[in-house]
Amino acid sequence: MNGIPIKNLAISLVLIVATVAGVMLKPAELVAEQGPKIDLETLIPKQFESWQVDSSIMPLQASPDQEEAIKNIYSQILTRTYINSLGQRIMLSIVYGDGFDRQLDVHRPEYCYAAQGFEVSQYTDQIIRTLFGDLSVRRLVASKSLRIEPISYWVKIGDKALSSTFERKLQRIKQNLTGQVGSGMLIRVSSIDNNKDLAYKEQEDFINAMLKAMPDVQRRKLIGDKQSALSDVKDMK
Repeated sequence: MNGIPIKNLAISLVLIVATVAGVMLKPAELVAEQGPKIDLETLIPKQFESWQVDSSIMPLQASPDQEEAIKNIYSQILTRTYINSLGQRIMLSIVYGDGFDRQLDVHRPEYCYAAQGFEVSQYTDQIIRTLFGDLSVRRLVASKSLRIEPISYWVKIGDKALSSTFERKLQRIKQNLTGQVGSGMLIRVSSIDNNKDLAYKEQEDFINAMLKAMPDVQRRKLIGDKQSALSDVKDMK
């Protein structure tokens, strides 16, 4: 087993045991079916503070074959570009699956941007301080030719908003042990900007404005019930 990190091996073994136990002890229950259905089109406001939808520009779109595969995986997809009174633009993309087993990781920017020829780098997990608690996000930069696109995103599994692979694995263990399959949502905001620090600041302002404009019940569907700081455990690739 030379070359295999002990922590990765331990997590993998626990995942296998938890999956088997979850299947044997209790049939999977789709949590999304227990409450009102999510409609991304109405969940996210089209206008808030000085931001409004700019229909002239769309976020990065998948290739036709990727788009078909995505539609088969996810229940809903929302893509919009917003512009504010200063002329700043933020691209928003959300994918939603009504079961965690729909492989939400497929749409992570690390993979979907790279699949379209982008170089993806400068990964970092950070905390966004919102009016409603700390939000764990992953940040990275996708570049292709003259296009440089700083990206912030988080994944919401069940009632938890997560960013690191380690956190998602722990949430999967929890769901397997309880026999419940939670819904999954990936929320991505990005902008075209050579200055990633400035871009991240604008993205943070956008996220805060969007969350502030949403009713509490709808906001929890996007960021979960309670946010907490990132674990001290290093992200496991």
